[in-house]
Amino acid sequence: MTTQAPKNTPKTGAKTRRQRADSSHVTEARAAAQRVKLDAQAEAREQETTTEAAALKKARNKKEQGKLQAARRANVTIGRAIDDYLLDHEGATTAPRPWSGTAPPSG
Repeated sequence: MTTQAPKNTPKTGAKTRRQRADSSHVTEARAAAQRVKLDAQAEAREQETTTEAAALKKARNKKEQGKLQAARRANVTIGRAIDDYLLDHEGATTAPRPWSGTAPPSG
């Protein structure tokens, strides 16, 4: 059985060192380009969130004002309903109930 060297490996050590040196320059260049790209993306994201935050704040203020107004209206409506109910049961309204004659006699 004979052993054979792989076909794709260089036979001299000097060439391997040179390839490693070249690849480290390429790696550094890629890393620098990646950093520049990521920095640009981060800056764009930051600007986008700043403008979104301002728009969201305006929308929140409008929504909150709308919610407060709706709550005030609901409180007034509930208050009126309670007052009407109490007035009905105090006897202040003497209008005959349409359902009062429809119930079967008890007993």
